[in-house]
Amino acid sequence: MGDILPSSRRRLTALMAGTLLATLSACSGASDANDSVRPRSERIKTAGQLHSLCEKIKKGHPKAAKYAGDGPHSTVVFANSYRHDKDAASGYALLDEVAFNGVAPVFSETSVSDVALLGCVEGKRGDSPTRSCTYSGLTGISQPSRTLPLYDQEFEYTVYALRTGRVVETYSRSPSSGSCPKSVRFGDEGEQNNPTMVYEQLPDGSVDLVLEEVVTGPARPSDG
Repeated sequence: MGDILPSSRRRLTALMAGTLLATLSACSGASDANDSVRPRSERIKTAGQLHSLCEKIKKGHPKAAKYAGDGPHSTVVFANSYRHDKDAASGYALLDEVAFNGVAPVFSETSVSDVALLGCVEGKRGDSPTRSCTYSGLTGISQPSRTLPLYDQEFEYTVYALRTGRVVETYSRSPSSGSCPKSVRFGDEGEQNNPTMVYEQLPDGSVDLVLEEVVTGPARPSDG
């Protein structure tokens, strides 16, 4: 997560737009008109398009792989969380780095017919400070470092049998060592619009550990 601008050309664009990007330095498409009348499941053909089902899965996707047998089960995972107090959750994003032992990885272009489970992770902002995160400006830009308190964020996991939309398992986790957001954007329009706190992020590898059992274990129960 983050809006890091790696090139000098992008840094110039950021300055012209009147915004400055602070990066973590220390941590204490247009569719066819006919699509609107087609069933949603017909418009979703690849794993990367399944994010909308995290918001409202209804009866699932009839062309998805069947969730049955001993496992493991092909799984795609999306997450929707917060970075700071001025941040509106931007929707579910594909976690393409999530991998499970013995399970073929799922990519954005993977066919829905090859996916059996849909994992949706939603962040819930907490009100308890845990430590702080310090951010510095881009190289060559005169901007003071900013230290913001890091607050907790609970993550709710819901795993669906993709073909039917049935809830297979739910989990709730508060990371014991959540990381700081990698980048936070500060504008020059006035301090009232700038973040005053940041929220814990999912630690690397945590999603894999939480979902490992349901992904690699027997179906519970079979779709029938």
